[in-house]
Amino acid sequence: QDLCGFFTSVPQDRILAAVAWLTHRYRHTHPLHEGTFTINSNHTTYDGRTFHGKYRRAQRHQRTIHLNDLYAITQFTLQTSRFTCLNHVWSQVRGSPMGSPPSPSLCSAVALMCESVWEHAYNCHLSNLSHLHVHYYTRFVDNQFLLLDTTTDPSEFIRHSHISLRTLTHLSFYGPPIVLEEVHDGRMLGFTLSDTTHSLTLALPDSSTVRTPSSSGSTALATSGHKSRINMIHKYTYPLHLIQTTEL
Repeated sequence: QDLCGFFTSVPQDRILAAVAWLTHRYRHTHPLHEGTFTINSNHTTYDGRTFHGKYRRAQRHQRTIHLNDLYAITQFTLQTSRFTCLNHVWSQVRGSPMGSPPSPSLCSAVALMCESVWEHAYNCHLSNLSHLHVHYYTRFVDNQFLLLDTTTDPSEFIRHSHISLRTLTHLSFYGPPIVLEEVHDGRMLGFTLSDTTHSLTLALPDSSTVRTPSSSGSTALATSGHKSRINMIHKYTYPLHLIQTTEL
């Protein structure tokens, strides 16, 4: 299942509510923590730099964030989201901006809060759903994947399953306007899982989306896309005899 338009469909008030809920939950589970986090945004360097002819020491990349400020930081991030279209500047009033580093975490927090309520209501845990005949379950940002222990049609199996599984897989589980979209091709994050051949293969994208090795730039940069996909193929493909070698 895919979450349709995940980053742009999540209401911002739900994002803020999820951040407040996570903050409260963290304080409850870590009562002795002082409430500050240190983030290293880059490798620390003490090499000198030059700006407009003046010698200046490199800036520090250590940032300390107080847990009490997390809600205000998130609110400021959402309120200052702007984008340009048709020579106009627009303000985004729903969702978190696509391409922004915190967007996956902020939108996932909304989904996580719904999943936590589900776990509490049905006394279940998403990491162990074997009692519901679910071999494997995972959600990565806006992709939800279930591997069921059944030989029947998945939709028919879920329709007659326990109410907890029917609730989890309901298309409106995360609440409108967040809607799940059914996907039955066994694909997730570029991989195809086949329950008939018991195989896992990488579905290669169209060649036009991968930088050609003959393009301008260094050799390392031009071949980086191909090298990363070759590494993924050798690391995740199962069984290994499915790997095919071709000349570029």
